[in-house]
Amino acid sequence: MSIRGLIENPPALSDLSTWRKILMVAALGFAMLLGIVAADKHLTIYGSASETPVPAEAKIYPVDVMHGNIRYVTFAEKESFSLWAGTAGSWGGVAFVIAFFVWITSPRKPASK
Repeated sequence: MSIRGLIENPPALSDLSTWRKILMVAALGFAMLLGIVAADKHLTIYGSASETPVPAEAKIYPVDVMHGNIRYVTFAEKESFSLWAGTAGSWGGVAFVIAFFVWITSPRKPASK
């Protein structure tokens, strides 16, 4: 069956083996966790960081939050933001894709006659 056929006719979730169900739940949970942490980082910085640099507090590193709003944070905050909202977000997408392919490539149960 082609990839298009697999996507258009995925197996029923009830037909999946236990290990596939566990892997899918873990991958989707991981993706959701990373998404929630990234959203929290965006909202925390958007609400608490200044819009202008504050050299006295070492808040001189710009970060782009909430679709283009620039906020200034410390170096440690910028590194944490880059990790969780940038790099880790990519891994969340990978986990989602893995869960999807585990689902659509599952063997189909033969139709009963």
